[in-house]
Amino acid sequence: MSVDTYLKQKNTAGYARVAADDDVLLLLAPTLVQWAGGVRLDVTSFLGIRRFTVTLEHRHTEACAH
Repeated sequence: MSVDTYLKQKNTAGYARVAADDDVLLLLAPTLVQWAGGVRLDVTSFLGIRRFTVTLEHRHTEACAH
């Protein structure tokens, strides 16, 4: 996973826009979105520093080995 906090003049056309808020934009690779049954974004703050945690829930399909 990679995090980029500066997206100006970056090509984000290959990513799926999953969620957007006032100052947060969550973009995921299309293959992750395809296999995800849900996406959860948690934000915690401590001493003014925000920490983001993204959790993907696996979607079971016929291709799953389990």
